[in-house]
Amino acid sequence: MTASFLISLCFFLRIIYRVTKQGWLLASIWIGILCTGPIIMNSIFWMLGQSGDDFTITVVSAFSPGGALTLSFNEKPVSAQEGLMFQVALALAWAAIFLPNPKAAKPL
Repeated sequence: MTASFLISLCFFLRIIYRVTKQGWLLASIWIGILCTGPIIMNSIFWMLGQSGDDFTITVVSAFSPGGALTLSFNEKPVSAQEGLMFQVALALAWAAIFLPNPKAAKPL
């Protein structure tokens, strides 16, 4: 679960640092969006819903590493498979962008 997130982050950072030495800002934004975005979306969907039930984590949260980990150990039968496939696809996409020419450009 977290391995695919870390691999995608590794390739993302390698791509950023090809272009600039100030990649920490973009990396921080990327980590923030990827880790908190799906959980915030899940919370918004719950708030907009008509039921008065307590907050429950759904498959939307599985698209973040923390949400996938939470769903994996959740007592309720909610699958985290879609989120895990997204995280693996993201890691493969960044690797496909980086690996054809790993030394394409040097940082400015």
